Amino acid sequence: MTAEGFAKLSTLPSLESFRLSSLDMSDGKALTTLTAGCAKAWSSIDLRSCKLMDTSAATNLAQMQSLTSVDLSDNKNLTDNAIQALASCEALSTLTLAGCGNVTEVLLPSLTDVNMSGCSLTDDGIDGIRVCSALQVLILAGCNKLTSRGEFIPPLSLLLAA
Repeated sequence: MTAEGFAKLSTLPSLESFRLSSLDMSDGKALTTLTAGCAKAWSSIDLRSCKLMDTSAATNLAQMQSLTSVDLSDNKNLTDNAIQALASCEALSTLTLAGCGNVTEVLLPSLTDVNMSGCSLTDDGIDGIRVCSALQVLILAGCNKLTSRGEFIPPLSLLLAA
């Protein structure tokens, strides 16, 4: 898809949710184009395996204030800095980071549903999850750096860890 195509999509006034996968968005231009139009009003965006770059992804996604759900699975370049930039998205409740191996913590208080499968979550990262007072679902499968020290987790509706 070209930048022109992204520009046209970003102006569709009724579009609320957008799903891309396996696109090379490493130059940041596509995401910048998407967030320039009506995309700022989207409630959900799925950018799994899109080769996002840390800085550009953070800057652009943070502009989308109405986001309630973000899937950034398998974006290997994302770090804690990019995820923390999403804190300005106050409506954000669902965050999927499965396979984002450089992510070690999530400090976003509004989250109710977090999937960190295969992340580099540590015991200190679990300490950070405690700020998510509304958290109901937490998926930690494949988080091999966790020890029993990080076993205190707030009451949840669902916890999946393996």
